[in-house]
Amino acid sequence: MTRTRSSTKAAGSRFEREIADCLAAHVDDRIDRRVKNGSRDKATSAACACTGSA
Repeated sequence: MTRTRSSTKAAGSRFEREIADCLAAHVDDRIDRRVKNGSRDKATSAACACTGSA
């Protein structure tokens, strides 16, 4: 079976969703994966903040 562009994009979306769900479950429940908006994309993840001292 060969990899098509649509199957690659679907796999990437599933991976991003799994990462966002894991972060939401273990770090902060406000973390979510943003919907893609073409050229108006803002970021992959929403409500992800870094806290602490550097």
